[in-house]
Amino acid sequence: PIPPLLLHMDDYLGNEQRKIWETTELSQGVQVLATYYGFASMSYADVVRELAYGDTYESWLTSEWWKETKHVLSFEREIHPGMGMHIASTWVTAYNLLNLASTFCSLPTPYRPQSIEDYEAGLWGLPDLKLDAKQAKGKPHNHPRGLPPKLTKDLLLEDVTSLWKNSAAKEGPTISCSHKGSLRGDQDSGGDGRTLRIKCPFSWVSGLSLQQNNQTWIQQYFQQQASVWNGWKLSDDGDKIGFVPTPLDGRNSVDRNTTQMMLDFSFSQQIRSVTVFFMKSYGDKWENSKLSAKVWRLATTGGSESSRRLLEERHMPGSHDKKTSEMYTEEIILNEPVSAGEKVQLEATLVGGQMFKIMGLAICS
Repeated sequence: PIPPLLLHMDDYLGNEQRKIWETTELSQGVQVLATYYGFASMSYADVVRELAYGDTYESWLTSEWWKETKHVLSFEREIHPGMGMHIASTWVTAYNLLNLASTFCSLPTPYRPQSIEDYEAGLWGLPDLKLDAKQAKGKPHNHPRGLPPKLTKDLLLEDVTSLWKNSAAKEGPTISCSHKGSLRGDQDSGGDGRTLRIKCPFSWVSGLSLQQNNQTWIQQYFQQQASVWNGWKLSDDGDKIGFVPTPLDGRNSVDRNTTQMMLDFSFSQQIRSVTVFFMKSYGDKWENSKLSAKVWRLATTGGSESSRRLLEERHMPGSHDKKTSEMYTEEIILNEPVSAGEKVQLEATLVGGQMFKIMGLAICS
């Protein structure tokens, strides 16, 4: 299938963080990823940064940071800009799309020989090749199919080629990175009659689309998948939808270790990873916040469950030192895949503090 056109827009100027360096950390990381993976990245923030820093009292290109209370100005947290920013960012996007298209369409397209032996002297003023150039050692080849290996701080130069080749060899031509549906991924048929296998047969991320923000839809779907549901509710506190612990039986506080949910899934393909999207926040309510996530494999024999095996367990802190509320991800790579038709079970239990927010879940091959 044709890969999607991925465009990243950096529109963040602050002020979740007060230190300017910290406000640019995400955009710096994205630039590295854009260069490495080869996707387009544009920045509204860079376009207006000089104007914004030169006058932090303006509120047309940024947010209204300075607010007056009883004739006293104070610098307040405000990350949602107004109409001016949205108009300007639309023009930034349009310009970059036009620049992308015009640059690509203006590239020269001379005859490209299939091999150096087909080299045609005189074309575009090119000279004859020497014999040693035709038989040169170490000539470059096309890079392997698909994306390069996952970029981590431990990826070595001497390993990148072999890892990329191995990944290309393992990834079959029937893998599709996109799928229809939001909360449930369904198999789709390609134009040639082949079945395209979905990379992540289940995914839900808060705020990703209008359907994925439909609270009735989310609540019903998750409770349908649950074999255990104790002490969790769907909340949109702070306009950020997610599952949070709630006191049981009229109690005033959350009962840790019994605030638990178990979700059961079964797919017609192997499952190799589970990713949890969750919030980290700050303040007394989030003190010592911690979630235990366990992934189980439920084997079946003759249509009934015959064994339950723990594949991985992770503990995720729900608080951090920053005075921000941000979404984080925790990818859990299973130590053995769950076979097609077997159940994969996710167990989530509050083991620390009184608050945690689960904001998404992806189950992938």
